[in-house]
Amino acid sequence: MRLSDLQIDIEKADKGIWWNYATKSTCPGNKPHATDACFLVLPSLSNRLTNEVMEQRRPHADHLRNPPDEADARGRWEDETREIIHRTRARAAARVALRGWVNLTDNLDQDIKWSEDAATQLLLDRANVVLLDFIELCAFSTEAVLAKEEEAARGN
Repeated sequence: MRLSDLQIDIEKADKGIWWNYATKSTCPGNKPHATDACFLVLPSLSNRLTNEVMEQRRPHADHLRNPPDEADARGRWEDETREIIHRTRARAAARVALRGWVNLTDNLDQDIKWSEDAATQLLLDRANVVLLDFIELCAFSTEAVLAKEEEAARGN
C-alpha cells in the first residue's frame, strides 16, 4: 500500500465536502448540483463529531447512566433519553459537521437560508431525523476526504 492512498485532501478536510442528497454521493468537483439539495459537510477527522456529541451529552450524564428501578417511571425515562440523544446528535452535527446547503426549500417552496442556527433548528426537529442520519453518514465517510478520490473524480 502506498502512503499516498491514505493521504487526505487538505482543502476538503478544512472546508468540507459537498454531498448530493438525491444521489447520496459526493458532488463532482466538490461543487453543489444546480438543482438538487446539497449539503456541505466537514469530515469527522479525529472523531470531531463523536467528541462533540459526547460534549453535548455531558450535562445529561447522570440521567443517561441512571435509569429508574420503578417500571412506571421507566417509560418516561426512556422517552426523555430518546429526546436527549436526538437533541445532542442534532446540536453536535449542526455545530461541527453541517457547514452549508443549497437548494433546500420549505413546504411553501421558499429557500431556507443556511446558518448554524437554522441548521440546529432543522436538525432538532425529529421529523428530520433522516436528514440528520445523512449528515452523520457523510461526516463519517473517510473515503470521501482521501486525496486519491479527488484525483479519480477528475479522471471521470
